[in-house]
Amino acid sequence: MLDSEESVKLLSTIAALRLLLIRLYGMVYKTVDLTPEQILFAHDTLRQSLLNQSLVRTNDPVPSDMYSAEIAAEIDRLLQGIEEDLRLRRKESR
Repeated sequence: MLDSEESVKLLSTIAALRLLLIRLYGMVYKTVDLTPEQILFAHDTLRQSLLNQSLVRTNDPVPSDMYSAEIAAEIDRLLQGIEEDLRLRRKESR
């Protein structure tokens, strides 16, 4: 079990890595000169592909599915963070 100080350090490390990853993706997208539409399309493609694969494999499919779903949800949150950081907006469909 983690004590309070260890928990704070762990959560701070995760938050720092998350922010760094979001900012690095933004820099890469700008460096390769992707349009907002291309970025959103790439994110949507990745999100869709995550639905069709097992990200964690165990002998028991229940925890495998549970962990895979959690990882996919976290990846989605990272993609949302990138989109927010780049101030990307989806065009509304009519």
